[in-house]
Amino acid sequence: MEEFERFDLRGERDYGAHALSAALRGSVRATRETLDPLRELVESRGLDTAPIYDQLNVLNSLADDLDGKYDTAFDQWPQEDRLRLQAEVAKANELLAPVATMTVIRRMD
Repeated sequence: MEEFERFDLRGERDYGAHALSAALRGSVRATRETLDPLRELVESRGLDTAPIYDQLNVLNSLADDLDGKYDTAFDQWPQEDRLRLQAEVAKANELLAPVATMTVIRRMD
């Protein structure tokens, strides 16, 4: 999700395809596939993952809403839709941040 926010929302990986909703769906699916096996671990350490999964559902729904609506680059979308998508992606990344912190591999020398 972080890379989606960093690259896709800046138009750096579209290459004229105007397929942002498909890229969003792919990022949501990849996030779920990564989080699913970690869910038990992070929940046993006190993290409630329900809000994360809820936010991923919001993003999937948003991708459905935007699918086919625009055949233009993201920077040409109306500001309202750009801000809505940016805010929802940022919220997902904020919710995911503790997972990254909890699962970072630390080297001990």
